[in-house]
Formats: sequence, C-alpha cells, structure tokens
Amino acid sequence: MMSREICRVEGRFVVLQLVRAAANPQPTCEYSLEDGALLHRACADIRASQAEMALAVLGQIGRADGVAVMADLADDGPDHLRWEALRHALALDPLAGIDILTGMIRHADDQLHHAASRLRDQLKQTHPQLFAKETEPCPA
Repeated sequence: MMSREICRVEGRFVVLQLVRAAANPQPTCEYSLEDGALLHRACADIRASQAEMALAVLGQIGRADGVAVMADLADDGPDHLRWEALRHALALDPLAGIDILTGMIRHADDQLHHAASRLRDQLKQTHPQLFAKETEPCPA
C-alpha cells in the first residue's frame, strides 16, 4: 500500500491508477524464512474478499437473518470462503449451521468433505445436543 500527501497544487493535478485483476487469482501466502511455516494467507480475489468481510460484519453484529446468505456462500465459491460462511453460520444459528455442515458432508467429491466430517465428529462429541434432531422420531 502506498500513500501520498499533496500539500499544494497550482494548476491541474491528475492521478491515474491502473488496476489489473488476474483471471484466476491465487491466494497470497507469507512464509517464515526460518522454518517455512505458513504465517499468513490472503485471498487475491476482490469479490471473495468483500464477501468474507461481509460475513465477518454480519457475524459480528449478530444478524441471524444473514444465515441464508451464509448458506448460499457455503454452497458455492472458493473453499476458504465456503468454510468461513459455515463458521459464521454455526456461530449465529447452530442448527442452521449443522444443516450447512451436513450438506458439505453429503458430497464425497466436495473439497471440504473431509474437513466437514472431522468438524461434525468434533461437534458431536462436544455439543451432542446440536444433533438431537437427527435421532428424534418423526411425529407423523
């Protein structure tokens, strides 16, 4: 990031900025020189970054009505964004989040299938009440 301070201009002053977006932007990664450990990963796709920020804001202000949007984002898009949408949905509305998680697990070819399965197993151990509706008999 670069900043400029223009204190005084006589006449005209024009600033042109060229921004070019990659067709398939890959994440930017920062690694430790000492041991090669991943320190930071940032999304290079501006739309995904904006959606991730929106998820964070919706989650932070407690907008439970945003869970439907989170479910849509968790269904399609970059994997990191889908996982973030799942996390925020689980925090805002755990039962809706479990439904989203279950949807990820249903598709064995989903890139997040294994991570979602592990998370479900962990949640079943630590919060079994979230899965009580799976074992309740149908009232019909």
